Amino acid sequence: MKHKVKYLQFYIGNVCNLACPNCASYNNFAFKNQFSWHNNKLAAEQWSTILDPYEIGIIGGEPFTNPDLDNWVKGLLELFQPIDFRITTNGTYLRRDIDKVLEYTKLGVNIEISSHSDKHYLEHNNFISQHYPYPVQEDDCVTYTNGDKGFIEIRNATEFFNISLKNIDNGVFYMHDSNPITAHSSCPVSDCHYIVEGNLYQCVVTATGPLFAEQFNVDTKSKDLLSRVKSISPFDSQDKIDNFLNNIETPCEQCALCPEKIKIEKFELPNKKIKI
Repeated sequence: MKHKVKYLQFYIGNVCNLACPNCASYNNFAFKNQFSWHNNKLAAEQWSTILDPYEIGIIGGEPFTNPDLDNWVKGLLELFQPIDFRITTNGTYLRRDIDKVLEYTKLGVNIEISSHSDKHYLEHNNFISQHYPYPVQEDDCVTYTNGDKGFIEIRNATEFFNISLKNIDNGVFYMHDSNPITAHSSCPVSDCHYIVEGNLYQCVVTATGPLFAEQFNVDTKSKDLLSRVKSISPFDSQDKIDNFLNNIETPCEQCALCPEKIKIEKFELPNKKIKI
């Protein structure tokens, strides 16, 4: 029997063209590397025999910066039949890639646009309404359809919650030193699990934190915690896979890297990435 999971994210690259403060996956810095479908296909095939996700997301970074996005989308569509299949994007490549977006929604892919400035939010709605003429407004979210199986969802995402990165001092990145149980209990994304280069991780920090520590100067204590992150391969033993998945929503020692109290704050989108 397959393991049911609510949210399964395939993280396909660290690269993003924006620099949103408090980005959960550290893509506001000059984070490098894109991941190809070719190198991940066998693992994805194996995961499709193990996991039964309610929702599959393709996420980054910015997915539309990955030159292999087409293969990721069509490859995962062949393997999984989730209730909701979506690409999470900042929407800044909509005009360049509108033909690709139109193709994806015909295939049943939902495009989730997080507009990270009020200006982007207006621009995205004005542009998408030309191609998807049936909008439904709900608070700060508009869903557009055009008769395809998939839809376009545009959110005003000018607020972020505080994440693992606490501060930067003399070029060193410092993360939190929290009570892991308290931090886990306040985490808004503890049920959102990531696959990076074939391995499954509990959350965005355990998935991307070790990659970040390879490229940036992270404080010694946090780097040590990140070096002990646990993940599983789909080719591991059944007992190891079952044990990991049965405990995937429980606190781990890396929860200490995140804040004990979540704060939601509006931000102004910087023009350039911070250089460290």
